[in-house]
Amino acid sequence: MCGHPRIPGRVRDLITRCESETFYIAQAGTYAIGDLAAGRLSHLGLGWDGTTVTGSTSIVPPADNGRWSKYNVEGRVCIRKDLPKVEKSLGGWEMANFGDPSKGCHTHHSVRKVYQRETWYGQRLPIVVDVQAPEHNQVTIAFRVGRVFARTDIDERDLGFACSLLRENVDGRVHAVSTVLSVADRLKTLLSLTEDDGS
Repeated sequence: MCGHPRIPGRVRDLITRCESETFYIAQAGTYAIGDLAAGRLSHLGLGWDGTTVTGSTSIVPPADNGRWSKYNVEGRVCIRKDLPKVEKSLGGWEMANFGDPSKGCHTHHSVRKVYQRETWYGQRLPIVVDVQAPEHNQVTIAFRVGRVFARTDIDERDLGFACSLLRENVDGRVHAVSTVLSVADRLKTLLSLTEDDGS
């Protein structure tokens, strides 16, 4: 599943309307118990043992779940083609003077213009899971990225990364919800937003 090249407009709108200064990137879904037993969420270590949802409540997605999960665990080096090129010294080769080794050697360096590179270190952000009690052979699960974001200090790259990581690991659209909501209210809000999306 692809990530977000930029923060989705609906997420920006939810951030603007958020009732607190801090928020989570989250999503919720209702799953048939049979689907859980068949491994629908096994890539996050979640399953069904016959009576309850099994697995951890905080999961760092494995790197093989996709590219955003891999970046989350291992980090990434980005080539910044949007920035001007810089000079880089290459080489350090030993070369013969005038092409004749009997006349001695010198060290040769070459300077080239290259795109700047930026290193993103692996953050190992977990996906936090809240499970509602099963009913009617279904269970509702809320997922959120284990990081609190502030409306007044939004880092576009980190927010976009969180949206991409959650979207890659859980089908459907991601949302921004207030951190002051109880688990029950967060689930209710996320399900309402999911229904509005038609997902």
